[in-house]
Amino acid sequence: MGCPETNRIAGNRQPAPEAPRNVRLVARSRRAVVTDPRRVLGSAVVAVAWGAAGRHDVSTMNVFISTDIEGTAGIVDWQQVRGPGAEYEIGRQLLTDEVNAAIDGAVEVGASHILVNDSHWLMQNMRPGELHHNASYLSGRHKPLYMMEGLDDSFDAVFMVAYHGSTSAERAILSHTYNPAAVWEVRLNGVAVGESALNALVALHHRVPVVLITGDDATAEE
Repeated sequence: MGCPETNRIAGNRQPAPEAPRNVRLVARSRRAVVTDPRRVLGSAVVAVAWGAAGRHDVSTMNVFISTDIEGTAGIVDWQQVRGPGAEYEIGRQLLTDEVNAAIDGAVEVGASHILVNDSHWLMQNMRPGELHHNASYLSGRHKPLYMMEGLDDSFDAVFMVAYHGSTSAERAILSHTYNPAAVWEVRLNGVAVGESALNALVALHHRVPVVLITGDDATAEE
């Protein structure tokens, strides 16, 4: 379901791919501390993703970014992901830095419009004015499509930033799958999966390729 607040950029569009493919995983361990997120989410990674998706003209590229927070480099404790509190302020800034690095990388190779869907907890974790390149920001909890709210077939690529491992993952950081009070394990075709795989099904429905996923080691394994 779309969001009227987002600004759509019109232009000549290439046919959508048949299905998401060439998912790029950027793993971070529990001990990892990234001082410059661009080392993780630079334009080189994004450029490779565009090529894998079959896009050569990125002048009209629309990018959808779904963000969580637990998979952000440097986050290891629940106090960093739920406010109020000093640790939460640190966590939300780490998240904002990583999202901005993803935005910068996309824009550097020519992306024209970016929608950021804040998908964690109360879904108001970032300060809209701190997002780079006039990215649109979708916040608030009333989202029928939850972490993929706002995505439709007008987009050319999906980023999933700061994702975490599933509840059943043995060594995930701050693991859960949507609601830990209600969901223990989800399987697709007999394989245990987390939120990234489930959200990729929404992207598949709209035939928008998932070109980047970042998170902890468990996210990479999944």
